[in-house]
Amino acid sequence: MDEVLEELSERKGQRVQNFRAYLAKHRYRLVNYDLYQSLGYAIGSGSVESTVKRIGARVKLSGAQWLKQSVSKILHLRCAYLNGDFFVSISA
Repeated sequence: MDEVLEELSERKGQRVQNFRAYLAKHRYRLVNYDLYQSLGYAIGSGSVESTVKRIGARVKLSGAQWLKQSVSKILHLRCAYLNGDFFVSISA
């Protein structure tokens, strides 16, 4: 961020100065995409959009009947399971 601000300081124009002021003001909340990408995190929305489409397709299965309230509850359980917050215990 410092390098960018330094480079922008050499340029003239009100729009450049406004942008420089914005970056300086918000520098600590702007996401460092290079860092997260180097750590292996997905930084795009493609994987989320793909998952939403798959969930939508599964909910709309031919012959399936869903109540709006049921879908929400099942999705909460599925998310808890995938996050490791939900465990199924079978007792005999």
